[in-house]
Amino acid sequence: MIKSVRTQLQKDFILLAGIQIASIIVAVILVAIGPACTPELEEIQAPLGPEATPVAIATAFIEALSGNSVLQADTGARVYYESNVRVDIGSVNLLATTERELIQKEEDSEKIRLVIKHTQTDLTQGDDPVVTITDDIIDISKEQALAALKLSSQNQKSSVIKEMSELHASADELKDTYHNLRTRSFKLIPPGPIVDSSDCRGLPGCQLDATEVSYDVVIWQGEKELQRYSVSQVFSPQIPYLMTGEEHLPVVQECYRYLESLDGRSYYVSRCFALKDFEQ
Repeated sequence: MIKSVRTQLQKDFILLAGIQIASIIVAVILVAIGPACTPELEEIQAPLGPEATPVAIATAFIEALSGNSVLQADTGARVYYESNVRVDIGSVNLLATTERELIQKEEDSEKIRLVIKHTQTDLTQGDDPVVTITDDIIDISKEQALAALKLSSQNQKSSVIKEMSELHASADELKDTYHNLRTRSFKLIPPGPIVDSSDCRGLPGCQLDATEVSYDVVIWQGEKELQRYSVSQVFSPQIPYLMTGEEHLPVVQECYRYLESLDGRSYYVSRCFALKDFEQ
């Protein structure tokens, strides 16, 4: 999850730079008489705050999931996400869509088998979207199943801690540190397709019980800070836990925000992975 961010942020910025620079320049001229910078820009340039350990961040994920587990999903459960990028005050650019549907769930004396249909649509290749469809087969032993039901996804937590710890204490030239860990719980109005459904997908009061986990990541080369980005991840136990891969946790929304320099100017980039619809 974290490892892929280093390269993906740069790729997204390069992709958008060519199509948004002109519009950004015009927009900057128009707002020149307004505020000098946004609150987010001020925060990302602020001094580093308290350092957080990988264990503390992974524990915050688990608590935010509130016992949600892939084992609780029923056949037919589905989630639909959009990936997008925005540079400065330019328009939001849609990069891809991701749909995951639990199409098979079987159980025998030794294991539980889940088959999840994964449909990925790449929207960055011009006018012709590139659609890739695969089946993810997940076998979970009965022992693992009991542990997962007790603590959301222990395997997920362990992998997150391992990955973040490796980056935190990297033996190579680059290493990551984590700062300003914050959590907050709140009620969230779901996306339009959910609100417009006949029963709001069964949500009480048509609201999600949400918890946001946010923190800053700093990439170092020796004693030199190379890049800093802010992470915001919103979880809800009411959505199906079908995002089981390495790229994303089962979030309502996940955003990475950072500064990128090009031709002597700094641009504020926001890259998000957002839930747009689901079925239980």
